[in-house]
Amino acid sequence: MKFRTTIYDFVLSIASIYVILRSIFDLGHRKTIEYRFKVSFDEEVLMNFKEQQKKSSFKGLWIHAASVGEVLGAINLINKVREEYENYPIFLTVTNYSALNLVKEKYPYINVRISPFDFSWLISKLCKILDVPNMIIVEAEYWPNLINIFSENGKVFHISTRFSKKALYKYKKFDFLFKYMFERVTAFFAKTKEDKDNLIEYGINESKVFIIGDIKAYQNSDRFYSEESIFDLVAGSTHKGEESILINLYFKFNKNISIAIAPRHLSRLNEIISELEKVNIDFLLWSRDKDFIKKRNKSPKPIILIDTMGELSSIYALGKIGFVGGTLEKIGGHNLFEPAICARPVLFGKYYQRQSFMADSLLSEDKESSNNKYKGAYVIENLDQFYDIVIYLLKDNNWFEEGKVARKKFEYASGSLNRTYNLLKDEFNVFV
Repeated sequence: MKFRTTIYDFVLSIASIYVILRSIFDLGHRKTIEYRFKVSFDEEVLMNFKEQQKKSSFKGLWIHAASVGEVLGAINLINKVREEYENYPIFLTVTNYSALNLVKEKYPYINVRISPFDFSWLISKLCKILDVPNMIIVEAEYWPNLINIFSENGKVFHISTRFSKKALYKYKKFDFLFKYMFERVTAFFAKTKEDKDNLIEYGINESKVFIIGDIKAYQNSDRFYSEESIFDLVAGSTHKGEESILINLYFKFNKNISIAIAPRHLSRLNEIISELEKVNIDFLLWSRDKDFIKKRNKSPKPIILIDTMGELSSIYALGKIGFVGGTLEKIGGHNLFEPAICARPVLFGKYYQRQSFMADSLLSEDKESSNNKYKGAYVIENLDQFYDIVIYLLKDNNWFEEGKVARKKFEYASGSLNRTYNLLKDEFNVFV
C-alpha cells in the first residue's frame, strides 16, 4: 500500500499545478486555496468541532460531499440525524467554494471546511484531528487516500452512490490505484439497480451493495401545491448552449411566453445577456425587477434572468412548467426533483445520466393509477417537440394535473432519506 500511495501522491503533485494556476483566475479557488494544501489544529472550524465533541456523549461523524447538489443531500441527512441526536457532532467537507458559501450562509450550525487535496499527509492529519469512527461519502466522490487512510481506523460508507458504465470502465483501467480503495468501503448505498450492477461487475461483493435511492430526493419536500404562477416556464441550472434553445423556443411562441432562466453558473450572466441583446430580446433581472415582474402580465413578455443564488426551488414554484438544465448538453443533469417538489411537470433533455435515479422515478409508470393520461415528466428530444409539449401543458391547465403526478412520484422516491438513515443506524450502528 505504501508504494501505491507514493505513486498516487506523485500524480497528485502534478495535478495540483493546475489547481494552483486556476486559483489565479478563479475567485472561488483563490479563496479556498490555503485550505486545499494545509490542515492546521488551530483552524476555527476544527476547534469548534473538537469543542462540540467534548460536550457530546458521541464521537461524531465526518461527511464528505462535492458541490452544491451533493451538499444539499448531505444536509438532508445531517438534519435527519439532528432530529434524533440534537448535539451530535458532524463535520462536513466540500470541494468547491459555492458549496462552502451555501452552507456557511444558510446552515451556520454545520461545521464545514473545504476538503484538503487528497495528499496522504493532509488526509492523515485531518483524520487524526477529527478522530471519528465513521465517514459518509456522498454520490461519486472516490478519493483513494481519503478512503484508504480513514478506513485504517474507521468505517467508510458511500451513499447515493452513482457508478455508471463509463465509471466502471474508467476505474478498471486504473485497478492498481483504485481496486484496493473500493474494497475498503464498508457499504455502498446505490441510487439505482444499474449502479448496483456496475459495482458488482467491477468486483464489489454483492452483500456490500444496497439499492436505496438518492437522499437529495427529500429536499424541501414540504413545498405546496399552487395554482398561481407568474412564469409559464422556469428553466433552472442551464448551461452554455441551452439558453440558445430556450431563445428559439421563445421566438417560436412569438415572444408570448414568459420564460425565467436560472443559469447554473452566475459567472455566465453577462454572456447570456449578450446573447439576448444580439437578437433584440428584452430581459429583466430578478434581483432588480422582482416587484415589477410579479405585476406585469402583457405581451410581448420579456425573458427573466434569475441572477440570485439559493432561490431556484422557490422560483420553480412561481412557474407552471419546470425545465432542468444540464440535460440538453452533455452535462448529465441536475436536481430533476426540484420542479416536482413544487408540483410542477418536469421537462429535461436526454443527457440525464448523472440523475438516473430521479429520471427513472419521474418517468416510471404510476402503477396505482388506472388512467395514465398524465405522466408528470417528459424527455425533450428537439425544439419542435419542446414546443408541442409546452403547448399541451399550458392548455386547459394540464400543467397543474401533470404537476400533481410529478409530485406524487417524487413523494414515493423521497423515502430514500429514511431508508438511508435507518440502514446506517440500525444495520451499521453508525451514529455512535
